[in-house]
Amino acid sequence: MDLPDDKREELKRKDLTLATIAKHPERIRLIALDIWEHFKAVCQPDGFKAQIVVVDREAVILYRAALSAVMAADLERGGMDAEDAQAKANAMIACVYSKSQEDNKPAENPEVAALRAGLEAHYLDDAAEKEVKKRFKAVGQEPSFLIVCDKLLTGFDAPIEHVMYLDKPLKEHNLLQAIARTNRTCTIKLPDGGEIEKPNGRIVDYIGVTSHLDEALKSYRTEDVENAMRDIAILRNDLKEAHARYRAQKRAMALEGMEEKAAAYAAAKLAAGGREDDWFDLQRLTRIFIKVYADLSPDPAILEFTAEAKWAAAFVRLATQAISKDESLDHKSYSAKIREMLEQHVHVTGLSTTIRLRNITDPNFADDFATEGKAEPELQEAFVRKSAELRRITRELVDKNPAQYGRFSERVLEIIRRFEEGQLTAADGLREFEGLTGDIEAERGAHAELGMNENAFSILRIIEAIVPDSDHATLQDAAIAIGAIYAEAAATQPAFAHMEAYLRSLRQQVRRILTEHGIGETKVIREKVEEFAVHGYGGAA
Repeated sequence: MDLPDDKREELKRKDLTLATIAKHPERIRLIALDIWEHFKAVCQPDGFKAQIVVVDREAVILYRAALSAVMAADLERGGMDAEDAQAKANAMIACVYSKSQEDNKPAENPEVAALRAGLEAHYLDDAAEKEVKKRFKAVGQEPSFLIVCDKLLTGFDAPIEHVMYLDKPLKEHNLLQAIARTNRTCTIKLPDGGEIEKPNGRIVDYIGVTSHLDEALKSYRTEDVENAMRDIAILRNDLKEAHARYRAQKRAMALEGMEEKAAAYAAAKLAAGGREDDWFDLQRLTRIFIKVYADLSPDPAILEFTAEAKWAAAFVRLATQAISKDESLDHKSYSAKIREMLEQHVHVTGLSTTIRLRNITDPNFADDFATEGKAEPELQEAFVRKSAELRRITRELVDKNPAQYGRFSERVLEIIRRFEEGQLTAADGLREFEGLTGDIEAERGAHAELGMNENAFSILRIIEAIVPDSDHATLQDAAIAIGAIYAEAAATQPAFAHMEAYLRSLRQQVRRILTEHGIGETKVIREKVEEFAVHGYGGAA
């Protein structure tokens, strides 16, 4: 649509306006197909959403019909029943536009009549529009697409919107607003505890307005619009530069040509030998490379870097375990498509058993403790894995109740310290980890032996740590009574953790129980118990 002025005037004389050309059915069909394929690759895997901005109200209806047909056909090819596919496609799209008195008038021209019928059918009144906007902003709810022409171009804040498909000539203020809104940052929390970040938005320009961005924004101060939008060609260059810097540091550490596991342990040896700064530099440059790679995906320019990205992601996870005796959380922040690619890589290369950390409840958690007949490298690897697993496990337990599990976290760190200082062999360290694991499991099951529920037992451990010389039976009775108070609060007031006046009344009840049982240090106990209770009992609030 980027035409010289004389050509535009010629088209006007022929009654061919920009809107007429933009609404050509075949053009809209091809753009709808492109939008759907791009959306599936960029937005859908991570739960982000998109907006389509078109030239006028008629274009809204034309785009809706074309996109719905494309989506339904694709869903049907994927095995969905035709009726269900169409229903799902329709649910994924909402149109937001103003009403006109012409919409419900009859028309002799069948095309005009069809458009007016569509404008009537898909119009949202104030209440329906408010509900659609609310659902659009919510993770996991439909619609995934909003099609607009004038409404929602300014003042509509939806950070979950990752892409704006632009088929309307926006100018100056409206263009800057569109860019700024699409660029709202957003973080989606995943069921596995990971987070998907949207560091920036994307504008897909079908009408050519962004090629004149500098001219469109020249009325604004430079600092206000600097880097308002970056062409994807610049991102491709960023990827090349990030890759080059990462590879240079990798070569400087003589890790080139190694498999991921060998490189990780070689990096650990270098870090232990005084080159820790080199490792930090490589870790930083590796993360930058993978991030730029992920940001550019699914652009074809990433393909030549895919093998290196897989190697780098696996390496940084293994090296973090080997050097820090801890897990790397990088992979949890990658997009779903990138994580799927990397998980497939570690499975195919056989690295999955080394990289993936197990929980204490996993049946094969204890496999590493068997030391007989294992070579030293295998024992070292098992020790590293157990260090990372137990650091994570104890950290999660301490977050739940420091008074109950703090000592286990300290023991993990002490075993790691002695190993790194050469006071423990890997085999001895594994034996100590085995004993520690048994103690953790015993602590986790201790409440059942006393006939207490887990939360009340956690409260008992808090009180014991503060008044260790008190009678145990008395403390147990008090803990059960306090636990019952918070259990009742959670049942009757699920949001109690956010109700200050209600929390104050709970603290008064806890104080009365402690006083009745002759237990001192009531203020300290009340504070620690409440800190635990808002998570232990009110975690779902």
